[in-house]
Amino acid sequence: MNARSILSIWPYIASMVLTKGLAVITLPVLTGYMKPEDVGYLDVVASTLEFLGLIFAMGLADTLFRFSGVQVGDEARNKEAAAITGSALVLAVVFGVLVQLLVPLVVHAWNLPINMWALRISVLGATLGGLIELPLAWLRLSNKPKMFLLFTASRGVLQAAAMVLLLLNGYGIDAILAANGTLDIALALALLFFQIRRTGIAVSLHGLKRIVNFGMPLVGGALSMFALGSCDRWFLVTAITPQTLAHYSIAVKLALAAPLLMQPFGLWWYAKRIGIIDEEGGLEESADVVLLGYWVLIAGALGTALAAPIFINWLLPASYAPAIAYIPWLVLCFALNELCSLMNVGCYRAQHGLHVLSVNVAGGIVAVAGYALLAPSHGVAGAIIATLAGHSLRLFLFLYLYHGRAPIPYRLSYMAFFTLFALLAVFLQPLDVSIGLQFAYAVGCGLVLLGLGLTVALKVKGKTFLRFSRAGT
Repeated sequence: MNARSILSIWPYIASMVLTKGLAVITLPVLTGYMKPEDVGYLDVVASTLEFLGLIFAMGLADTLFRFSGVQVGDEARNKEAAAITGSALVLAVVFGVLVQLLVPLVVHAWNLPINMWALRISVLGATLGGLIELPLAWLRLSNKPKMFLLFTASRGVLQAAAMVLLLLNGYGIDAILAANGTLDIALALALLFFQIRRTGIAVSLHGLKRIVNFGMPLVGGALSMFALGSCDRWFLVTAITPQTLAHYSIAVKLALAAPLLMQPFGLWWYAKRIGIIDEEGGLEESADVVLLGYWVLIAGALGTALAAPIFINWLLPASYAPAIAYIPWLVLCFALNELCSLMNVGCYRAQHGLHVLSVNVAGGIVAVAGYALLAPSHGVAGAIIATLAGHSLRLFLFLYLYHGRAPIPYRLSYMAFFTLFALLAVFLQPLDVSIGLQFAYAVGCGLVLLGLGLTVALKVKGKTFLRFSRAGT
């Protein structure tokens, strides 16, 4: 990765780090000033809003990239963007009205202790929040990464600040939902206004066809991944106590840090991995880079698994200590998801995306079936087993069905070596000692993993991992 590449992507990396970081930083306030049952219910609503956001996003970002991005000249690009934007707004209004009609059914089905109007405002925010993806994609297409960072950072900071101020002043879940919904509405309107001033807006059958034929099918794949990431709360809300749901929600939020280290690696590698395969020695080169990526994945997963218990014991109320038991298993879930992305290159060598979609749908179906069967009787353990089953099936299908398209000789022995060390480190982690000793243990394990990685790099290539940043890659 050269200096120009780093300069071009740093706003996107900063945006990701800021968004995830704020979610973790605000946890002590959330758990300290909100009743545990409300923390669990807030997470259930958040997963529902995420589901709605995926639907209302309608694959707009990829649709814009596909049809506006290939046009020559600003006028042609803006014309496509205007048609897609106008049609997206029409669809959002139609679908938004239908969703508002269903809000009372959701409240009564899950017996949520939430004010109806607060939920309606948050749902309206999710409706317009899905459309945020369109102007954000337009900023990326227009090569305005700093503006992208400005808007995404503003959203994260304002929502975090609003939540903290409301909780400190005695307000609860209703106020947080209403505030977040209001901020999403304001930001979406500002972004759309900013884009429309430059591209214009048009409602046409042409734009509608773009969204329905290209964007909507992409929603299916996104919903499949949602099923593997957030859908479990829908089944747990009526199967476990609100307190246990709160513990699980906190554990999920912390375990989400596991794949963060992989994000910059993915920005660098995933864009070039298909082309490298066809070069001379490309399969061997790919195997070495995948090994590097796997080491990064293990580092992030191990760091999260060791640091999250320290975070819970040090900064959260003692009542949240049961969340520690869920951390290693949830980290494994997120690590498996990233491993699928790391090793699915064969699937992406096809001429269309139906192979990727079918694998993800299969994994999603297995997970949802597992939630329905296991969550009512086994609670959190059943949900985690279902998630692991879904991701394991995806990994198996990616390798079994599509490895022949990209027969990379993966360094399985070294990957197993890293995995074994990480499992032992988590298994032997001392949880009944002082915070200082826990921290020292985590740092020591990190240094050992770093040493193991450098040792393997020297053995595999005769050089350090800097080998993978050679000129031109």
